[in-house]
Amino acid sequence: MSKKNFVNGYVLFECNEGTFMVDTGSPNSFSETGSITVCGTRYLVPTRLQGIDKSYVSNKVGVPVEGLLGMDILGQYPIVFDYAHDRFAVGERLVDGTPIESFDCMGLVGIVARVNGHKVNLLLDSGAVTNYIARELSKGRPVVGEVEDFSPLLDYDTFSTRLYEVPVEVTGRQLAIQFGNLPEELEYAVRQTGAQGAIGKDLLEQCAVGIEKGAISVTFPN
Repeated sequence: MSKKNFVNGYVLFECNEGTFMVDTGSPNSFSETGSITVCGTRYLVPTRLQGIDKSYVSNKVGVPVEGLLGMDILGQYPIVFDYAHDRFAVGERLVDGTPIESFDCMGLVGIVARVNGHKVNLLLDSGAVTNYIARELSKGRPVVGEVEDFSPLLDYDTFSTRLYEVPVEVTGRQLAIQFGNLPEELEYAVRQTGAQGAIGKDLLEQCAVGIEKGAISVTFPN
């Protein structure tokens, strides 16, 4: 375990090969060394993904990392995100968590939440510092700021979006979440998974989250 699992809005995992960014929004992992050791098992993985390498991820996270830990490996274990205690654990289950409705999205995981009064599928993306929602769901909502984000899937890499204050309800609890809108080509890719958006850092910082075999549970602080 690293001494600091939550850094600059990202989740980190430390193993024999070094420190990795944890990304439940990625179906695949990669490592500069070609391997990642998790719970005593050494997995052979590519040294880069779609042009993304160690330097690219390190620059975005803001600290040196050896690669990315995705759902091809994470999906084999129960995992826990516990922001309040700066803890990310693989091979552990969330104790006394409340199950929430979830859905499988092409090997990734997602939650079903009420967003702006609508029942919506959202990818659970631990690599997302900014949350995103389909344009029709943010229409008419108050603008609270603007942010610049990045995606290696875009030819122009970075993009900017307005942030909207959108009411979100999970297990009957109202959450303060801000959402942006993805560029059209990325929004289309997200919709192909059956989701209408993605939620990451803002959810993980408000409750502990456990994932096991696609099932998701949460624990909110008292």
